[in-house]
Amino acid sequence: MTILPRLGSLLALDKAAEGEEQPIIMTEVMNKGKEQIEYYLSASNMENDSFMKEKYFEHEKNGIPIDLFMSFKKIKNLGISSDDLLLACGNSQFLLVDSENRWINRKYHIKFDARRKNRIIRASGFPHDSGIEAIFNTFTGISINPIMINMQYTSNYEGDRHFNGIIVAELSTENDVDKVLDSHIRFQDAQIRIETLVDYEKQLKKKTKH
Repeated sequence: MTILPRLGSLLALDKAAEGEEQPIIMTEVMNKGKEQIEYYLSASNMENDSFMKEKYFEHEKNGIPIDLFMSFKKIKNLGISSDDLLLACGNSQFLLVDSENRWINRKYHIKFDARRKNRIIRASGFPHDSGIEAIFNTFTGISINPIMINMQYTSNYEGDRHFNGIIVAELSTENDVDKVLDSHIRFQDAQIRIETLVDYEKQLKKKTKH
């Protein structure tokens, strides 16, 4: 992390303490940290991560303490401070942050009912330079407000991450899923392929059998 972005984030903390609205300087490391926390708190991750699911429900009312996230290997490897991680997550459309008590939570709680996977979609075909805000606005443009969007990345031989054009998004209801499936979404000049996570996993199983 460079010195100037770090100084910028500290200044933002000072201004926040003074009650002044100031734009947050989001460094690459802060963006990665925010996206990693969004992934940890996503339904698709907690489907398979029993530890994260247990901690989420243990702290569901208030939120998960920042110290727990700071103990995770992927967060440690980023070299991000807890203050910067709180700032970054406060800039998320999908997370709630309590800077005073130093916890992070989802804006919308997860309902782990029998139909939960039917409220998750997989969308592919986004240009690789797409940003999360533009993707989010694509859904709000058809009156759908995703409660979580996780962008998918691949890494090259040098370890650099690149958005691969695929997202996994949680929607509020199955009616929202049907609306998205019927909308034939386009992003810039690209036609976006939308499928439920359930259907995608079924197709994946069929391919692995052959």
